[in-house]
Amino acid sequence: MYKIKDIIRIINMPKRIKNFLFQNTSFKQTVAKNSFRLLVSEFVARLFTFLIGLWIARKLWKSEFWIYNYVITFITFFVLIIDFWLTNLSFRELSKNPKNASKYLTNVSFIKWILSVITLIIILVLSRYNDNVSTYSTLIILYLLYSIVASFLEFFRIFFRSEEKMEHEASLKIWNNLILFVCTIIFLYFDQSVKSIFYWYLASSIINLITSLLYIKKYFHFEKSRLDLQFMKNILRMSIPFFLWGVFAYFYSDVIIVLIEKFRWESDVWLFSAPYKLLSYVYILFNVFSMAMFTKLVASTKISMDRFQHLIRKFALYHLLLSIICCAWFVLLAKFILNLLYGTEFTDATTINIMKILSVILIFKSLSYVFGNALTAMSKEYTRLYVQVFIAIINVSCALYFIPRYGINWAAYALVIAECCIMIWYWLSAKYHIKWLRKLEKSENK
Repeated sequence: MYKIKDIIRIINMPKRIKNFLFQNTSFKQTVAKNSFRLLVSEFVARLFTFLIGLWIARKLWKSEFWIYNYVITFITFFVLIIDFWLTNLSFRELSKNPKNASKYLTNVSFIKWILSVITLIIILVLSRYNDNVSTYSTLIILYLLYSIVASFLEFFRIFFRSEEKMEHEASLKIWNNLILFVCTIIFLYFDQSVKSIFYWYLASSIINLITSLLYIKKYFHFEKSRLDLQFMKNILRMSIPFFLWGVFAYFYSDVIIVLIEKFRWESDVWLFSAPYKLLSYVYILFNVFSMAMFTKLVASTKISMDRFQHLIRKFALYHLLLSIICCAWFVLLAKFILNLLYGTEFTDATTINIMKILSVILIFKSLSYVFGNALTAMSKEYTRLYVQVFIAIINVSCALYFIPRYGINWAAYALVIAECCIMIWYWLSAKYHIKWLRKLEKSENK
């Protein structure tokens, strides 16, 4: 016979399931669910662009693959200007005070429109005076327009993340990439070229912009908010170190492909791009864990530095274990993975060696996300900026010297050294600031 409490438990089961799936109660449940949701949505988003790159590499690699990667890498720098790190900064500030959502939506959107127009003008000017930009000007402008809209979509989704409603953010992101997938199927049917890819990228982004605004309107009620000049000045001032951090991060990582195109041959671009792009999709998995934890990290700074340090240590341990497993997998199976994904054209000794060298970055990159987010949570963004400036100067200097003389293997070594230095510097900086804030906390308690 069932007891009364068992009957009540069965009756309440649908409600308990609903609460588990859509409400965050405990810390572990919150991190686990939010990480899973973000991982799934990010996986879907990255899988599509990765498959497109694979298709180009296997079908049109002789003439198209390096152009595809060059255009995307070139525009990545200008995407930094469009966003100006306002998306991540808004996420941080809204995590502290979600009531300002309307104010951030109105003012940050206006700033991003202004920055988008400025960026487009810069590209149009470069297309007239720079030979490389002029040669691929149509592709560059198409992908820039797509990136502008995609930047707004990313900004709109952070309103869900700041309130830890990752299920809605994940649903919206998956929907956005489903539209992108459908549009790409159309391009595969009608016209198999790089130009058509970027045309359909742009078309899908416009559709996604409309549907995303309708989706957000359904779950959020934004009050009317006027443009606030002082507020915009303040947020731009706060975003400067983040923006510069992104710029210098570009100059110690993605700029390598641009330098290889300038100093080497086209074949070197696609040989280096294959393992580099593949591993970049793995990096993002660790970044997703970081995003899921960030709100909790910010909240813990208000509780105590002991709690904050405990979270950082646990966070770093998980990242370290996962990254070591991933690194070993890519090193041991480098040839098999490249052959399976890209084809035999990408399994020469040079590409396999680059894959093995770059795989080590996974360990350093994963820990850099942990300690870098720790610094951001403590509002020590200028510390991150100083680190990035120094590393970027060293890395670009080494790349300019070694790539023309010794080839693309040395480009990979330069990236590994840069990531190792950043990880160590972030760790030492985070350790110092935690220790200092703990002393300050104790003195205030007294």
